[in-house]
Amino acid sequence: MFTPTFTKEGLPDHILVTQLKNGDQEAFRALITKHQDFSNTHSYKLTRDRKRALILSSMALEHLWRSRNAIPDFYMAVAAPPFWLYIAKVIHAYFDALRDEDYERPIYISSN
Repeated sequence: MFTPTFTKEGLPDHILVTQLKNGDQEAFRALITKHQDFSNTHSYKLTRDRKRALILSSMALEHLWRSRNAIPDFYMAVAAPPFWLYIAKVIHAYFDALRDEDYERPIYISSN
């Protein structure tokens, strides 16, 4: 007999953001799954380089976990703006701050 598996991927972003801010790693993974394509595409539009886009996207998404408490509380409301707007803001901040050599030797910080 198969037991159904509950995943958080179908939950709305405002619930996932609330859970993320409480340290829920599964909610974080669900947000990443939902918004990975947007993050990669948006990063590519900025860099016009596939390798740099993946590095930029990875750094921005990792930032979401490390700085989860800094996510504005209004993203936890039912009528919150789409969470991809916050992701785009983080991507732009990293894009503006990174130098060419940062893409050659990206530093990833453990998310634990």
